[in-house]
Amino acid sequence: LIENKKKVIEKSDQEKLIAVINEKLSQKLNAALPEGVMKGEGLDNIRLPSNDQEISLGRGTEYVIPENIKFIRAASYWTNKLKNESANFWFDNGFNFIHENEKRSQTVCWDSNVNSGIAVFSGDPTIAGNPDSCATQIIDLDLDKLKAEGFKYAVWNILSYNRIKFNDAEKVSAMLQYLEDQNKGELFDPAKVELQFDLKGNGLCKFVAYIDIQERKVVFLDL
Repeated sequence: LIENKKKVIEKSDQEKLIAVINEKLSQKLNAALPEGVMKGEGLDNIRLPSNDQEISLGRGTEYVIPENIKFIRAASYWTNKLKNESANFWFDNGFNFIHENEKRSQTVCWDSNVNSGIAVFSGDPTIAGNPDSCATQIIDLDLDKLKAEGFKYAVWNILSYNRIKFNDAEKVSAMLQYLEDQNKGELFDPAKVELQFDLKGNGLCKFVAYIDIQERKVVFLDL
């Protein structure tokens, strides 16, 4: 153990340093954009990525779910880099539903509560023998029923069942589709995907985002 003898930077010194940085930034921005800029609607909810993120979207970025949307269809999609038609592997789609008291209270995934009143799981797709060497696993969330049962959050995760790292797969994507009626249209239509996140990294599980059921918004995590 090494004793930490570093002194805390005084708040007044912090403020002086930030003021100098702001002044330098202002000079550069004013020179580059003398007429200024107009901020687009909704940018207040966009966050810049931190250094350890593998994609160009910041944690905490929020997307508002339109009022007419009754269901969210979440999909995990992956393709087979091995090109071995007999090889079967999964990047499993899942949600943890959490009440206001923040206790983990219910799960929907490949082996838990796969067909309940609040969520429906598509079942396991098989990549083996598929000429396109790809698969999609789908979960439908009923927003009104989740809210009525008092859930605050639906935390979205994707798990590498066969311990293949995200970086070692040809492609792994997480996709969200907004639906007014879950029984109309194609089972899954990529052209109607609202949000898509290509997943990277050397981990085996990814917390993609969480859905704030009460506030009706999707908050990006990438953890």
